[in-house]
Amino acid sequence: MDATRGMRRVFRRLAARDARRQAREEADPAAPAPSEPLTQAPAAPTSARAAPADSRPPGGPTSPPARPRQPQPRRPLGGAARPAAHPTHPRRGGRSAGAVFDDLVTARRRQAEGRQAGARAQKPAGVVTAGAGRSGRERAVAPAAVKTPGLEAAFTPESLGRAWLHIKANGGGPGVDGVSLDDFTAHAEAELAALRRDVLGGVYRATPIRTVWVPKRSGEGQRPLAKWTIRDRVAQRALVEYLEPTFEKRFLDCSFGFRPGRGVQDATARILTLRDQGLRWVVDADIKKCFEHIDPGLLQQRLRSELDDPGLLWLLEGWIQVRIMNALAGQRPTAGTSQGGPISPLLANIYLHPLDVKLTQAKLNLVRYADDLVVLCPRRQDAEAALAQVEDGLRELRLELNPKKTRLVSFDEGFQFLGVFFIGNKHHYLGF
Repeated sequence: MDATRGMRRVFRRLAARDARRQAREEADPAAPAPSEPLTQAPAAPTSARAAPADSRPPGGPTSPPARPRQPQPRRPLGGAARPAAHPTHPRRGGRSAGAVFDDLVTARRRQAEGRQAGARAQKPAGVVTAGAGRSGRERAVAPAAVKTPGLEAAFTPESLGRAWLHIKANGGGPGVDGVSLDDFTAHAEAELAALRRDVLGGVYRATPIRTVWVPKRSGEGQRPLAKWTIRDRVAQRALVEYLEPTFEKRFLDCSFGFRPGRGVQDATARILTLRDQGLRWVVDADIKKCFEHIDPGLLQQRLRSELDDPGLLWLLEGWIQVRIMNALAGQRPTAGTSQGGPISPLLANIYLHPLDVKLTQAKLNLVRYADDLVVLCPRRQDAEAALAQVEDGLRELRLELNPKKTRLVSFDEGFQFLGVFFIGNKHHYLGF
C-alpha cells in the first residue's frame, strides 16, 4: 500500500511538470526548454537597431538575452492546478505520465478482479467466505441464476398480497427504518412490486434488526424480541407459506407448535390419551433459550440438506445472518432464529426435527410444542432413562435443558404444560 501511494505521488509530480512545460511552450513556442543548453544567441531582428558594444550583458555574444517572464495561470482554491487533459511527452512515446499511471491502476484492478473470480470459483454455489477482519463465517450472496423456480413460485404477486394481509392483521410496530403499517398501507401496491423485483433480481437485503425485551407469559423474567421491518416480515411470511407444505410432510405427529391445524388443545388431547394408556410418569422439560441458542451453522447445514434451490437458501441464510444493531456484549451479533420474525418458528421446527426423529425411533412417547416438551413413561426408571436420551439428543444439536424447568413428575403430583395443569385424572386450563 505504501509503495502504491509513493508511485502515485511520483506520477502526479511528473504530470504537473509536463503541464508546466506545455504551458510555457504554448506561451512562447520559440523558446527552448530550460533544461536544454543554449549554444548560440538567437539572431536579432533586422528592423531593430544594434545595441552598443558596451551595453551588452556580461558573458560575451553567446549569452542569451533576458527573456520576459510569462504569467502563470492562477492556482484555483483548494489545491494545485491540474490540466484538463493529460499532456503528452515525446520521451514516453506521446503518452503522458497521467496516462501511464491510469494504465497501471487499470492493470492492477484487473489483476485483483481475476484473483477474486478465482476465489469465488472455488467456493460452493450460494455462499462466499467473509473478507478479512470478520469472524470467518460464511455469508449469503445472490446465486448465479437468481430467478430460481423456488423464488419465482414463492414470490408471486398473489402470494405477496396474502403475506401482506397476514402481517397487517397481526399488527406490530415499525422496524429500524421507521416505516409503520399505515405508511406501508399507503403505498402497498408499489412496495410489494418493489419487494418482488428486488428478491427476483438478487438485490434484496434484509435490514439490520433491533431487539427489545418483553415479559414472558409465565411472568418469570423477560425474553428478547426481534424488530424486523414490515418489508422483511412480508418477505418472510411469503416464504413460510411456500415452504410449510413441504416440511409438513416431513414433520412428525409428536410436534404441535407453530404448525397449521395444530395447537395447544391438540397437544393436550395427546397427553390425556397417553395418560389413559397407563403412562403416568412424565419428563417435564424446557430447552434453555432455544431460539437464541440455535446454532446458525448447523441450521444452515440442515437447510442445505433439505432444500436444493439456491435462491431459497440465499434468502434464508441472509435472514439468519442479518446483524443485530443493539446486540449486548457476549450476545450473538446476528439474528439467527430470534423470536419476532415470521420465519423463526418454522426454522426452529426444522432445527429440532432430528430430536423428534431420535426420540420416536427410541420408542419414546414425546409431545413437543416448540421448545417445551414432555415424555410420558410407565415407570420412574423409564422416565430417568428417557431424560438421559433427551439430553443426549439436544447435545447433538448444541442445545441443553433448563435445569430450573426440567423435572421428573407423576400425574399424582401434578404438573403444568402449555398453560394446562394436569393432576390425577383431571386437567385445568389456567387463566380461563
